[in-house]
Formats: sequence, C-alpha cells, structure tokens
Amino acid sequence: MERTTAAELLATLADGVADLTSSTAWRAWLDVQRRFHRYSWGNTLLIAAQCPDATRVAGFHAWLRLGRHVRKGEHGIAILAPVVPRLRVVDADSGDERWVAGRPHAFRVAHVFDVSQTDGEELAPPPVTRLEGGDPKDWYTQLRDVAHSLEFTVEEDYLPDDVNGDCNHALRRIRIEVRNGQRQQVRRWPMSWVTRSCTRIARD
Repeated sequence: MERTTAAELLATLADGVADLTSSTAWRAWLDVQRRFHRYSWGNTLLIAAQCPDATRVAGFHAWLRLGRHVRKGEHGIAILAPVVPRLRVVDADSGDERWVAGRPHAFRVAHVFDVSQTDGEELAPPPVTRLEGGDPKDWYTQLRDVAHSLEFTVEEDYLPDDVNGDCNHALRRIRIEVRNGQRQQVRRWPMSWVTRSCTRIARD
C-alpha cells in the first residue's frame, strides 16, 4: 500500500477548505462533523475527502479490541495524529515518579478504518447521553432572540424518531423537540443554523 505523506495530507486539507465555499460541500462537512465530533475539524475534512460515507472509524488495533478485524486489502483513511512526548515527573517529597503527557510538538500520518471495512462481532450502539435539567444561563432564550433577529421562527414541536431539532433555511424555520429538557434543547440547537448564522453575522 502506498504511504501517504504529511505534505500530501496538508494539500488534501487545503483543497477541502477551499471546497467549503460551496454550500453543498459545507452541508456535507457538517454531516461528517456530526458523526465524528471527537475528531478535529481538520481530520473530519480528511475523512470526508477520502470516505464521505464513513459512519464509525477506528484504528486497526482499536477494531481488534472491539472484536472486529480490518479486511485484507482495505486502504486506511489517512489522518493527522499529534506526536505527544511523555515526561517523567518525580515528586520532590515522596520520590514517587509518574509519566505525564506533554504538549504536541508535531503531527504524523495515522490511519483509521470505517466499520464497513471490517468484519466481526456486532457492535453495540454508542451510548447516547441526554442532558437533563434547566438552563440557568438562559442560553435558549438568547439563541431564540438571535434567530428572531435574523427573521427565523422558532417552533417547539413533537419531532419524529430521535430528531432533537432541525432547520429549514428556505422556510426560515427552526424546530426544537418539545419533550427535551432545556439543557438538551440548547445542546441540540440545529448546528446548521448556528454555523450559517455565525458566518452571516461575521460577514455583516
């Protein structure tokens, strides 16, 4: 398998950033970001560029720990992983020593694989954490006021399946799942609206 260099990945990243000027590419990247929110924005761009249909990615050995194996001949998705030095720290009083992670000082090329590239045991669905409780800082009201100032309506409604909220830019309408608590409503405020509105405010 041909090795991907860091320079090639950076070039791919630059092309991906340029493509985001397209609204279609922007929405596609937001969808990838939603699926891989634990990855950096740069790595989500790299994943989207190489495997836009990916749903769950992990490294070769991580898949083995999950009871699955990467099929022979599959090509990995190249991403940039930080090189983090480990520092030995000695307690001045007790003499005990421990290792701590330092700050990243470089990046190396690493490879992950989508679940569709693996075989093995069925995966348990990822845990879903639903926030409970109120909104002490009243973020919901502030988001709603900003939406109204941009001429969007905000509707609380019973949404289908596990949908927590959605945004229709053509209708200038935001819908929020009424059965969620206030903290969950703020957490799941439609990201596509937030991103596009922040871009518009910055431009204005």
